[in-house]
Amino acid sequence: MIFKAYRNVMNSISTFMWQFFEARVADAEREMRDRMPFRNKFFTADCVFDSRTRTLEILKSEEIESVDSAASTVITFSKNSFKASVSERQRKRYHLVTVDNNWLIRMVEIECPACSSSSIEGCRLCKGTRWIGSGFTPPPQPPTHRQ
Repeated sequence: MIFKAYRNVMNSISTFMWQFFEARVADAEREMRDRMPFRNKFFTADCVFDSRTRTLEILKSEEIESVDSAASTVITFSKNSFKASVSERQRKRYHLVTVDNNWLIRMVEIECPACSSSSIEGCRLCKGTRWIGSGFTPPPQPPTHRQ
């Protein structure tokens, strides 16, 4: 019974994250379509500057690496076509909260690019935590419901 409850929560978080990934990609694609008149006016077709195609590639490649249901955190990674090895993939940690029986993303952190998984104590970017983000303030308060 405990395993079944854990599995349902895990599936719920995973489902939410996959829906988020799909919606985020659709939004980025819409934004790129909306920008086409601007791009056509100022850039040649082969100019990649400000094209955001690389961003779209990264968004499409994001996958769930692990889910910690107890802490409501999800670790993901994005493939980086310029960096093929697993150790060079961009990792993110999503902190989730529930609001009205739905998951919402409260905070997103990226893995420190300076020390990656080694957690160097003197790292100037992450201060040895391995993660860079908005950080936790006092214990999370239930978020207000958006209208």
